[in-house]
Amino acid sequence: MYALIALGYTMVYGVLEFINFAHSEIFVVGAFVGVEILLG
Repeated sequence: MYALIALGYTMVYGVLEFINFAHSEIFVVGAFVGVEILLG
């Protein structure tokens, strides 16, 4: 999981040459949905 996040940041930084932290928002929403599904 951390490797995918790092890869996403690396790809965005390589193309745009600035770090876009919008990825964090997507991962937090995904984690929240996953926890809600697991805990019901």
